[in-house]
Amino acid sequence: MHGLRVARRVEADATVLELSGEFDLAAELIFQRELEPALAASKLVLDLSRVTFMDSTGLRLVLEADARVRANGGRCAVVQGSGSVHRLIKLGLLTSRLEIVDAAPADPQPEASE
Repeated sequence: MHGLRVARRVEADATVLELSGEFDLAAELIFQRELEPALAASKLVLDLSRVTFMDSTGLRLVLEADARVRANGGRCAVVQGSGSVHRLIKLGLLTSRLEIVDAAPADPQPEASE
């Protein structure tokens, strides 16, 4: 299945948008719809580690999300993973512009009951 899927979750200190699939022009409305409620977060994490394809539209949307979160006084971090997304960010010389992190905050583990 092609297209973009976005899962949104809120961690203690961040809102995480986990993207998977193709992040291109066809995905713009899907991404914008999921991004809007996350813009007020003090920290937004864009997890791109499961993105299989990203073009210049996806890159533009990442940069715009970063700028919008920063304009609201927050931070935006990007999990680039490896492969095509990593190469696109590196070729675009954006590793100095974006806050790149190794992984998104983990889902909280359920507490063990005794």
